[in-house]
Amino acid sequence: MRVDRWGNLGRSLSARSIARIVADRAAAAGLGGHWAGHLLRRGFATTAYAAGTPEVALMRHSRWRSATAMRGYIDEGTVWNDNPTRRLGL
Repeated sequence: MRVDRWGNLGRSLSARSIARIVADRAAAAGLGGHWAGHLLRRGFATTAYAAGTPEVALMRHSRWRSATAMRGYIDEGTVWNDNPTRRLGL
């Protein structure tokens, strides 16, 4: 269900509408490439996970039914944050 800035309830935005909004905003910002609404979910999952949000909370919030599905949305952005070579002084 959609809520506008005045608190009125309305129909939810369609996946196509969200994709169009994201693509339009990316173009307005001068970003090239293909942009879609799905990237919002992936970005949310990656950022929340990197911030230490428990997997069960991520799953509940985004309605993933399995941890495997949820993990598929998380980009391995921690490769450089928790790189084992740092502990070796490399």
